[in-house]
Amino acid sequence: MYTVYSACFDQIYVKGEQTQRGKAKKADYVLYYKSNILIAIIETKKNTFAVGSGMQQALDYADILDLPVAFSSNGDGFWEHDQSGYSEAIERELSLDDFPSPDQLWQKYKKFKGIETPEADQIASFDYFFDSKGRQPRYYQQIAINRIVGNVSHLLEGSMGYKRKLIPVDKQADDNIMHHNGLRKVNRLSL
Repeated sequence: MYTVYSACFDQIYVKGEQTQRGKAKKADYVLYYKSNILIAIIETKKNTFAVGSGMQQALDYADILDLPVAFSSNGDGFWEHDQSGYSEAIERELSLDDFPSPDQLWQKYKKFKGIETPEADQIASFDYFFDSKGRQPRYYQQIAINRIVGNVSHLLEGSMGYKRKLIPVDKQADDNIMHHNGLRKVNRLSL
């Protein structure tokens, strides 16, 4: 089953010591495979528009969230854009009944992220630890945590041929949650 959320993204502009928020972008629906794994985005329009009329907006959000699959819908059907390499066609139109299952989208996500072995799958799909106050990472922190865990899983399985890999972290971006959750996720797997 999917968990569906709306998401809001905005840029922060810095000029000297002043900051200003840019216009927020709001995704209609973000699909989660698990609480820590975003797998697709859906941009919706009225059914007076073509089924694919929201695709460029969906692709922009998919790029922000580092997602392989984006959908546009007008309520009568879906237009899918799949960058994972899992499907033969990059873009295709789907009926409402042909929308991919969570497991199908998870397979596309794994292909896109290079998650190839059962061990890497176990690491990538492991649930985060959240603090006692119920805070969750922001979308950019969640992306960073997933990238860190993905890099660690590639290191452990050797599938990318890495001997060492640096994991850069921006100290200004609320990295306490990121470090805590990312490293705790790895430690809980007894690696």
